[in-house]
Amino acid sequence: MIQNNYFSDNPDLMLHFEKLINWQEVIQEYEAEFEDAKKYKETGLASLEMAPSSLSEAIDYYHEVLSLIGELCGNKVSAHIADFEAEGLHYSDGKVKHPEKMAELIHSFHESGLVAASFKREYGGMGLTQVAKTLLLEMAYRCDTSFAVAMGSVNLASILQDFATEEQKQRIIPKLIQERYSVTMGLTEPNFGSDLAAVQTRAELKEGQWYISGTKRFQTMACGLNGDPAAILCLARTGSPTSGAKGLSFFLVDSK
Repeated sequence: MIQNNYFSDNPDLMLHFEKLINWQEVIQEYEAEFEDAKKYKETGLASLEMAPSSLSEAIDYYHEVLSLIGELCGNKVSAHIADFEAEGLHYSDGKVKHPEKMAELIHSFHESGLVAASFKREYGGMGLTQVAKTLLLEMAYRCDTSFAVAMGSVNLASILQDFATEEQKQRIIPKLIQERYSVTMGLTEPNFGSDLAAVQTRAELKEGQWYISGTKRFQTMACGLNGDPAAILCLARTGSPTSGAKGLSFFLVDSK
């Protein structure tokens, strides 16, 4: 596999970054009035330390992050892709085991703070725009699809930013990021694949606790990464059996 910086040595990505993307429009929409930088000055919150305070700072920040990811993907991870394929996955004691080198490299991304691309800075994420994330994903998937899926799975939980309460966001999201969680969506069932409105898994509230019963299939990364924890965004029916899609809810479940 070609080894170089998958960002700075990729003419196509550089053309998009430097010439074709209207960063002023993107950054104005995403960073608003650079509220994260203002909040950092007011509070000193460590997670906001790298927040840009101007258009040029934002562009430099995205460039720096993408260059670092391009370096890791192109010169570090790509050298071991053949080893991943040769070792493969193994199933033992009810768990799926990934290649050791893959787990080691994903841990290095975690340690560099380069995994939580979809999360806001205030929760410990990278605070990247969707446009910047698209460039990031192209590099990760060019490197290796299975590696990209395993590395970025925690970002599925970014749905919490849109629908969870503020208390839930503050309590759950930093934990998922800091403790190297893998996250999967529990959608498919033995008799229902793409027909999600027909999901049979049920969730019932009893004495203040939710109890979920049912069977899910094909849950990518549900076993975690070689001993690291995992969480499942489980789709379950809270309405009547005939309630269709309107009777469904999402539950965040720690995988055991």
